[in-house]
Amino acid sequence: MEHSRIARRTGDDSARGWEFQNVEVEHTFKEIGHKILLFSGREIKHPPPYGQTILLAIEDITDRTEQQRRDLHEKESTLTSERELRQTEAELARVTRTLTVGELATSIAHEVNQPLAGVVTNAEAALRWLGAKTPNLREITESLKLIVRDGNRASEVIKRVRQFLKSQQPAAVLLDVNDAIEEAISLGRSELEKDQINLHVQLSKDLPSIRGDEVLLQQVMLNLIMNARDAMISVADRPRQLVVSSQKSADGGVVVAVRDSGAGIDPLDMDRIFDAFFTTKPMGMGMGLSLSRSMVEAHGGRIWVELNQGPGVTVQFILPAENAGQQSSPATTRL
Repeated sequence: MEHSRIARRTGDDSARGWEFQNVEVEHTFKEIGHKILLFSGREIKHPPPYGQTILLAIEDITDRTEQQRRDLHEKESTLTSERELRQTEAELARVTRTLTVGELATSIAHEVNQPLAGVVTNAEAALRWLGAKTPNLREITESLKLIVRDGNRASEVIKRVRQFLKSQQPAAVLLDVNDAIEEAISLGRSELEKDQINLHVQLSKDLPSIRGDEVLLQQVMLNLIMNARDAMISVADRPRQLVVSSQKSADGGVVVAVRDSGAGIDPLDMDRIFDAFFTTKPMGMGMGLSLSRSMVEAHGGRIWVELNQGPGVTVQFILPAENAGQQSSPATTRL
């Protein structure tokens, strides 16, 4: 050990002093084994004429240093494990997404079926107006506009559903749930009228805003409305009643409900109603409610179904508000 590594002289001849630094030394001694030693120094000044004393100290810090090293190693191991866990989770998510390619294709087919049906319906209407003795240009123009609307919506639905199933994260913008409900109703209204379904809309005013993807929420609503329609097509002994409502929840969120007067659901199937590919319809794909649940949950909400006291079921979902403290007027009707 060279003393110059621990202490060195500073200053000129008239004001000399010492500057010290601690030095750790690891060494394996024949008699006592491996040790970690801390060399340190301190200057002690005495009144004249005694000058100064240099105090050098050697401290055995083997146990303390090795414990610190063990703690550091444990911390690094923990961080490594956490990184590996995150990598494993990311890989699992990737594998899961890969395994859902078939579900993706089925989901897109299901979701675009509705706007494509609108395209066909409006195209048939335009052809009828064209085939009339006196073509009605106003009605033809309106039908063509609706075809363009539904075609654009089909494209948008494909894009949003693909993005959603790839990332499970919807686009996040502030929106009014009632706007999404009204747009979904406008998209499905012609089908409801064709099947003689009486629609009742009961939307609370001044609901709190939520953060999410309006196209996906519109699609959730359209899925629920079309499911309700399908459940009532075979009903002939009573009115086909469809009630769509929104209201503020007890915790400040938004509750949306779709109530039908259809055939209902077998209680034994209640636990499976949101499972992918489960359907009670002969020509159903079993993806509408499954995808709707995924979309609602991706918005931080939940969805459930209840049997009505009378015929049919009520499907409800709740979404958290962007600002739970925002005031809302009382709901018009509680289902």
